[in-house]
Amino acid sequence: MSHETLKKSHRCVVKFDKDNKQIVKKFIGDNAEERFNNEIAILTHLEDKGCECVPKILDTDNENLTIKETFVGSPVLSITEADHRVLHNRVEAFGVYHNDSKVNPDLFDPSLFPKIKPVDQVKNEDGTYTVTYEATVTTPRTINNPKNIVQNEEGEYYLIDFEFADLDE
Repeated sequence: MSHETLKKSHRCVVKFDKDNKQIVKKFIGDNAEERFNNEIAILTHLEDKGCECVPKILDTDNENLTIKETFVGSPVLSITEADHRVLHNRVEAFGVYHNDSKVNPDLFDPSLFPKIKPVDQVKNEDGTYTVTYEATVTTPRTINNPKNIVQNEEGEYYLIDFEFADLDE
């Protein structure tokens, strides 16, 4: 059996079983059992609802806190903001909110900040203001090194790692 370690952190060890084209994820560290159970609950919910942009659970080992999942692709180096939003919208449509859905603006290229122009300003009842901004760009913004997004050989994006995701039913 040939395994390649993809990730080793204080929270988990993730290996790629090359022979079976599976991901083997072992939860370790703080709240390992809680995170293990959450990932199973979220992925089971998404599979039951027919969500296709996430891995499928193949097997679980409660004693060793290990999950075997389908291999859905390799990490991407960049993704457009629009594709990122579409991917997260797909799981949010099923009531799942991934912990990485809010993206750090420092990860974007090019930055929108110099291009932002205020277009409307409304005074609220409490004395604060709501300002609406607009930006026009010639190319879509790109997120560099996005977390937990992989892409298969056909170019399809998948969202992975649901141990901290929330389910809003």
